Amino acid sequence: MDREDRTAGIRRLARERFARWRARKSQEALNRMRDAENEYHRRRREEESQEERQKRIAFFSEYRERIHQQQSQDIVNQSLYFCESQVDQSSQVNLTHH
Repeated sequence: MDREDRTAGIRRLARERFARWRARKSQEALNRMRDAENEYHRRRREEESQEERQKRIAFFSEYRERIHQQQSQDIVNQSLYFCESQVDQSSQVNLTHH
């Protein structure tokens, strides 16, 4: 009985050790991919002309503005929905009390 528990414990420790190793290797692979992608984009930015740079900056500026407007509109819509739901709830409460 004691022998089985010891063996099971050794196997469990080996599985845990392997899982930690695999997670570490996965993180290293992700870091390598991220570094390669960053290097690729850095080189592209270095090689682009002034006109291409201005187009890229303008594009991302417009993109950020559109995202900001959409987020602002989403906040307004959520606020309106919340207010409407509060009015509906209070109307229902008033109807049930009368």
